Amino acid sequence: MNDFVAKPVEPKMLYAALLKWLPARVSKNMTEVKPGNVIAAAMDSSMLGEQKMSASTDLSHLTNMPGMNVERGLAALRGNSEKYLNLFIRFVETNIDAMKKLNSTLNSGDQDGARRLAHTVRGTSATLGADRLAALASDLERLLRESPKGSIRAEDIRIKTDAVNQEFITLAAALPIPPKNSED
Repeated sequence: MNDFVAKPVEPKMLYAALLKWLPARVSKNMTEVKPGNVIAAAMDSSMLGEQKMSASTDLSHLTNMPGMNVERGLAALRGNSEKYLNLFIRFVETNIDAMKKLNSTLNSGDQDGARRLAHTVRGTSATLGADRLAALASDLERLLRESPKGSIRAEDIRIKTDAVNQEFITLAAALPIPPKNSED
């Protein structure tokens, strides 16, 4: 197999790449399994993010926010809107103070640790469809990666970390949770 599927992995793209390279096979109970047959059977509407949201799961605030791609986040979870919302809430709750941790890590001289934290925020937010947050964290990660070790202090990147903080606060306000204070 010689192919590439970029992160965040979209199930539809992954299945298409796998089916392109996996050999067709024959089973006792079925005729030859061809990529078109398998993909049609395997990718029902729930796997394509077309599952109807339950009455208790309200994603309208997130869906209507600029910088959010809820559809892609749902696709990563096979359309399970309740699971998506729970993961998104947990992500925001556990990372709303990420820039405070990043600044502390940076001030202790661990620029690689600060870069890893920015990388984690970028990757998770991209997977969940928080595109604006992913872009802000990506800029921060790039700056930390490209700068000579020990050359950056928290004050030097305050504008970027404040932008990430503000985006977390905006996301928290759109969720059905009480936001934690990022200054604690």
